[in-house]
Amino acid sequence: MRLLLGSALLLLAVGLAAGASHAQTDVRVAETEDWRLEAPAVLASQEELQLMAQGVQLCSDEVERLIHHRPPTVARFTMRWVIDGGRVSHASPTGVLSHVPDASFRLVGPGVRGWWESLAAQRLCFGPHEITHVLTWESWSLPWPNEGFAQFTDWLFAGSWRYGAEPLSPSHECDETGYSDGFARYPYADLRAFAITHESYDTAACFWREVHRAGGFPALRRILLRLRSHPATTVGELVLHHVNPVLGVDFRPIARRYGFTDADLVAAGEPPPDPPPPALQLTRPRPASAPPRAGRRLATTVMVARSDTGDPVDAATVACPARLGGRPLTGVAQPFESGLATCVWRLPPKARGKVLRASTAVVVLGVRGQATFTVRIRR
Repeated sequence: MRLLLGSALLLLAVGLAAGASHAQTDVRVAETEDWRLEAPAVLASQEELQLMAQGVQLCSDEVERLIHHRPPTVARFTMRWVIDGGRVSHASPTGVLSHVPDASFRLVGPGVRGWWESLAAQRLCFGPHEITHVLTWESWSLPWPNEGFAQFTDWLFAGSWRYGAEPLSPSHECDETGYSDGFARYPYADLRAFAITHESYDTAACFWREVHRAGGFPALRRILLRLRSHPATTVGELVLHHVNPVLGVDFRPIARRYGFTDADLVAAGEPPPDPPPPALQLTRPRPASAPPRAGRRLATTVMVARSDTGDPVDAATVACPARLGGRPLTGVAQPFESGLATCVWRLPPKARGKVLRASTAVVVLGVRGQATFTVRIRR
């Protein structure tokens, strides 16, 4: 959720201009690959709505790349505006509903049209707060981590940053006692009394800024993944069952900055395991040496990643089946490390001219994957 309270608030706070009263049933529609935008015609021209749709799709693509996840249950999300005197937006699993005060509200004010066109031309995302809510909906039971993560993505994309670009330079920074917004300095809000305010949203975003600082985007993705399978209903479960196991450090001292006490930071039972991936992604086997020759050793490496996060897996069981000239050839798996599966085969001296068909077979949490290559052996 977000109130329409200033320039940091995504696609909606874009200025007011005079307009006549029109029936709200006169609706314009713009569609992209993942989104359908619907707005009363009085709020935007068709060209303006198309411009907004382009920005929404850009942000949707960027957030999806960042979290490596798109909810599979919705073919096309909806972003809709209604004129009802309100000034607030609500996200849901299927899209975003925004309430605007009256028919004079403009989705793209005349003073910012050029700015939106510049963003589109540079393929830059700005303010993906509500889009983040939609794409991460499955991970949340608690309101403050949900709003904090959406606010954190607003910080990331406040400038000209794209996912994967370095260096990362969010528009806010956080430390032991508070956070900064440009040259302004603010103390942390008490998240135990979370409210719909800038201070609470920014404080909650600092929680995720610290998670990112400790573990980067792989840690954020893995925590969201775990929360989709095992939602945290208390801050203790969030920290002890999800953040701590992913980061490998005790995050409770960080959580205390935001008003949480030792009594809050407890959780029953053991942390749940990572859910198994739906599938594995394996790169093509890459020889670690020159083209294979008879009488020599052949080693190949394969990078193994989860299909749902894109991140290298931590542990795997590896086997190295192969056939040389139609007969079995024994391979040896090396210790799995940093997402790399390595297989080694000793090619006999009489292998010259024969065809080797070899595989790197991997099992991760019961899920199997295999990468195979075929090559003719040289002398």
